[in-house]
Amino acid sequence: MAQNAFGRLSRLSVTAARDGERTVLERTAYTAPFKVMHPFYSTPQRMRLMYLTASAGILSGDRQAMDFCAGPGSCLEVFSQSFEKIHAMEPGGMALRTLRLTARAGSCLYYHPQPTIPFGMSAFSARTDLELEGDGRILFWEVLTCGRALRGEKFQYRLYENRVLGRRDGALIYRDCARFVPEQMNLAGLGMYEGFTHLGTLLMLGFPLTAKDSAALRRSVCGLAGLEGAMTQLGSQDYLVRMLGHSAQTLTQSAEALADMLAPYIRPFVSSQNISL
Repeated sequence: MAQNAFGRLSRLSVTAARDGERTVLERTAYTAPFKVMHPFYSTPQRMRLMYLTASAGILSGDRQAMDFCAGPGSCLEVFSQSFEKIHAMEPGGMALRTLRLTARAGSCLYYHPQPTIPFGMSAFSARTDLELEGDGRILFWEVLTCGRALRGEKFQYRLYENRVLGRRDGALIYRDCARFVPEQMNLAGLGMYEGFTHLGTLLMLGFPLTAKDSAALRRSVCGLAGLEGAMTQLGSQDYLVRMLGHSAQTLTQSAEALADMLAPYIRPFVSSQNISL
């Protein structure tokens, strides 16, 4: 694999902590091209953090390691600056990333980066580890586009792969491997995107929804205009939503609407009692 200009691993590490009734930034560390903006708040308990990259996107040979942790009793919301662009690469070129999200006891971590655009001839492989302790909660959202469709690059990337593993107190509760190789697959066809161009995934781990709340959320997913969506309950009593659409904006707005329904849960120190969607 070709090496990037830095010739080293790019790192981003953030830890949030509870300080009285507030969530604060306990620790942050990063190397080029990552940067972190000063955090801001929707409520004193819920800290919002935007990470940035000082590059044009992901290039051949890039290797990245990202780590976000919500400490006990904290509430951390993480999002990115802009759409993530995975640039065209020479034959054999590839970019790699590992991402770890950790929610300690009594905490909530909401991770929703901007959509990903894999350019024609790009290759990208990622591994995402979601770690929960006790009653920690993780809300994980991502959108994968077909590429630059208006430039004739619909499903023209070489490889997009993301292996996602979720664990609660060390026990595996969720495993998914999305591996798309357009040259070998009819991604627009039956059993894949089925005529759609964008894929959205919303994973809710540790959210103690009642049967009534779950039904309300399921009705909302199935009623999304212009999209095809479905919600399933995992064996661990967690939840997964998949959505197919034709634009990143529509998928993102729909995910935001679902996240708004979950707002009572996306904060720390909250009992599952007396919460209703």
